[in-house]
Amino acid sequence: MFKSRSIFATVMAGFMVCLAYGCSPSYPECYDDNDCTAEKSGKSANEYCLNAKCAECRNDEHCSSKRDESYICNSGSCQRINGYCNPEVGINCPAGQKCRDRRCGPECYPETVAEDCPENYLCENNRCVPSPSASSTKIAPLAKSAKTKSASMRPFANRALRTSTSTKRRSVPMPNRRSKKTPSASSRVATSARCKSSVTATNAVLKSTIWHSANAVPMPSRASFLALASKK
Repeated sequence: MFKSRSIFATVMAGFMVCLAYGCSPSYPECYDDNDCTAEKSGKSANEYCLNAKCAECRNDEHCSSKRDESYICNSGSCQRINGYCNPEVGINCPAGQKCRDRRCGPECYPETVAEDCPENYLCENNRCVPSPSASSTKIAPLAKSAKTKSASMRPFANRALRTSTSTKRRSVPMPNRRSKKTPSASSRVATSARCKSSVTATNAVLKSTIWHSANAVPMPSRASFLALASKK
């Protein structure tokens, strides 16, 4: 009985001494972050008390301060983000993916297609694709323009066709269907008489014109000249 009391007294005395002088657990066990300093752990950087044991980190900020923002805290250990991206420093995602919160992911989601894709695009299989209505809207002006251009060129084409056709027609010699007839002797005499009569009338007109001009007398009508010439 006396022996058990002495043992209990010794344990209590030791416990009181620890409380009085601040006894701490041995590494890696800890009560708080003060038990995980670099001096006690023998490491180059301080650690953090996590679940009564010293660990490299307790949250993501501990990793970003020790390394960079591409690391996160996972179960007390700093690990690099899988699919990390940062377009501001040139770390981009592969084709068909988009950077969100420093992580690469699908290019789009159906519920956020307005934010993920350009205007007039749809989200199909997590990829941005043009809307069918937008494609038809783009094709329609092109077809209309081609049709208008074809219509505007049609008069020139018709004119060229007519020109080429007329040229071909002109280049083809046409046969002379008129038969050449030798004039008779009586027709030759009549023609000669008409020519003489016309020459006589013309001479009379010229003489009369000269006379009237010289004497300042009004000129008679052409019918009078012809009648006078026929009488002569």
